Amino acid sequence: MKNFFYGLCLLLSLGFTGSYGQNILFGRPFDLLPEARTDAPVALANFHQAFFAFWKEPGVNAVLKGASFGRNSQAVYEQHSEKLPEIITDFAPASIATEETLFLFWIDSKGQICWLARHKEESWLKQQPKILPLKNEVTSGLTVTMLADGRIALGSRKKNSNKLVLLLLENDDAGELRTVKEMTVKMARTTTYPNVSAEGQKIMVSWARMEMLHFTVYDTETDSWTENRAWTGTEVGGVPSVFRELGSGKTVWTWRKTGKTIVQQYMVSGYAPENNIADFPSFFEPAAAVTFAGVDHNNFIMAYPGADQKLYFSYGSGYEPARWMEQYFFPHKENYTLKDIVLPGAHDAGMSVLSGRGGKSGYTINECNTLTQVAGVADQLEAGLRMFDLRIDLYQNELYTKHAPAPCMNDAVGGGWGEPLKQVLEGVRRFLDRYNKEIVLLSFAHLCDRNMPLEKQADFIVRMLGTDKVFRPDGRKLTEIPLKDLAGKVIITFEGEDFPAKGILSNTMTRQSDAFINYVREYAATNSIDTFLMRQERFLKRLQTGVADNDYIRLDWQLTQIGQEAAISCSHFQSSKSNPLLDGSLLLTNMLTKNKSIIELARIGNRYLPGKVDSWIKKGLINAQNKPNILYVDVAGSWITDFCIDLNESALYTRKVEQ
Repeated sequence: MKNFFYGLCLLLSLGFTGSYGQNILFGRPFDLLPEARTDAPVALANFHQAFFAFWKEPGVNAVLKGASFGRNSQAVYEQHSEKLPEIITDFAPASIATEETLFLFWIDSKGQICWLARHKEESWLKQQPKILPLKNEVTSGLTVTMLADGRIALGSRKKNSNKLVLLLLENDDAGELRTVKEMTVKMARTTTYPNVSAEGQKIMVSWARMEMLHFTVYDTETDSWTENRAWTGTEVGGVPSVFRELGSGKTVWTWRKTGKTIVQQYMVSGYAPENNIADFPSFFEPAAAVTFAGVDHNNFIMAYPGADQKLYFSYGSGYEPARWMEQYFFPHKENYTLKDIVLPGAHDAGMSVLSGRGGKSGYTINECNTLTQVAGVADQLEAGLRMFDLRIDLYQNELYTKHAPAPCMNDAVGGGWGEPLKQVLEGVRRFLDRYNKEIVLLSFAHLCDRNMPLEKQADFIVRMLGTDKVFRPDGRKLTEIPLKDLAGKVIITFEGEDFPAKGILSNTMTRQSDAFINYVREYAATNSIDTFLMRQERFLKRLQTGVADNDYIRLDWQLTQIGQEAAISCSHFQSSKSNPLLDGSLLLTNMLTKNKSIIELARIGNRYLPGKVDSWIKKGLINAQNKPNILYVDVAGSWITDFCIDLNESALYTRKVEQ
């Protein structure tokens, strides 16, 4: 399921498009099922490496429908319609998965709770809907949760009553359900239906009444209830939602404000809400309660119906990408070095905008063959990126980032100018002012001293960052510097050059060197994913015998335009400087070869990264001797940060004495 989450993040939010609230990153919502419509909450489940959604169509006597999304092993995002028996309901369904069985629950026209179960690849159509024996008829909708021992709890509202019902169910190995208990929640009243969520062997039931959030906890081991509690000032309209599957006891508690929007509350542990209510990002406009499905200890997927009755999906992360190094390395890994960890890196980091064209055939340059990123460096920092590849030169009397096939733009056939370097460096300085445990690597390559001496470029960089932000190794090697000494600092390297007195260190990209950092990498230079993967595997095999202390292994993950594409595939316009015969041949070539932009190719290639790296680790192709220190991508965003966090938490990136 984890790799599907990366695929969904790539599909929904390539680049940094999320928003923060109470240490949670929310991705912008997208409509993944353009034909689907509903007027009720969506049921979500994570079952055998796939994500499932179920919803009722709008209105009464509505048909229940479903869809599944992707597989863990798939690099290409997919979605499939779930073929269900004809199911009619007026209310929101519920779904939950055990290790062996996916359950779907709904309320029929008689107020009975019905259910279906399927095992792995079985068809829903082979299953017969079943009815849970109940003392009470129910209405309004259902929510479901699972206890630590595998029992299932269902919550609903009594028909023709404001009282709430809690069901405790057991299931056997064949997926058959048996009602263990049917209880009326004491002193609980609502005109909607409740949310149920489990922690261990306890079930929290929460509901809205008189625009306030109420909750009580049932302990299944002692068969006892806590007193009902009301959370004043919550302005709850409708059904609340609670999500407890984040790590460290973290909880996301959400509801819609009366007649307004969603707010969310984030607490560390326990059941009692803390007084720290915060609004969801303004781009969420749900017409009913949101629902969640867990991906792993960091992440979740969220769904809800909009006012237009479309289904909207989003992703969330339970950590702050802007300060992920502080959260994951300090203090327990503060004595690690950069060689012990893996960082997310951005290739041609300054090229999220095209500020100008240059080179001998600058008229052939546009966004298609020049842009490598979809977010500026400041936003990349917020999304967790920590290594930035920057190429700079003088443009309109100011240093700009650039993308060009030559060190000096004058010598390039064509090239593009990106962000002003001043803007990039000011962004880095402001970022480190706020987050003084984060570490930033600025790697300057393809240097040109024709228009401005390199020493003056170095002076400008240090002045803009501030000398207090520049790291100085004082003669120490990469393997001798603990992370705690790098916290809040920028490591600045020039390709093949250094200015030690200014704090500018050298980097190289050779088999062996005396530079502070020697980037060891394989740039595949291909638009063929098969060729790309073959070259990366060959590169990793070559490094399995070990590397030097200053070798910094960079996995260059650029599925990119070949030379012909970069020069011609994006020339969809006629320039006054162009040769009509040449432009005609370029356009024809582009049409015949179906060439893609750098961004489009990156989106294709990036889908393969988490799955392939995971499989190479399992096969031993990546080991302690050749593990990557930088995952270096186009279209960088929080998705690559999240994967780096998972790797840093794995055994491969944990020192043996701590395992």
